[in-house]
Amino acid sequence: MRLNCQKCGACCVSPNGIFYGKPKVHIDITEEDAKRMSRYFRRRYVVRGTEVGVPAPIGNLLYLTTKETLDGYACAAFRGRVNGLCRCVIYDRRPDVCRYFTKGRNNMMCTSCREDFDLKV
Repeated sequence: MRLNCQKCGACCVSPNGIFYGKPKVHIDITEEDAKRMSRYFRRRYVVRGTEVGVPAPIGNLLYLTTKETLDGYACAAFRGRVNGLCRCVIYDRRPDVCRYFTKGRNNMMCTSCREDFDLKV
């Protein structure tokens, strides 16, 4: 079975607010990740941890916000529906955590994300 990320989106959405095994409603990003994003997107969706109640020293880290959707909590850059047409509005400027994410059965994270939505692996 060949996976098409633009018809999946499971790795961009958490049905219960748990991203990659950790309960959070924000996605860790680096300073370099934020610099790649447009100023508009950064101002709207990137926050310092201290702005959302994360105590120092990790509160100094940057986070990409999420939004509540019909499928769960989605990355602010995600548009569409899980298991339907979907896309990332900052794909060319996406964070490293997304750049290094590989699809398919050989990636346990991809498998786990798809299982969260009862999608075939």
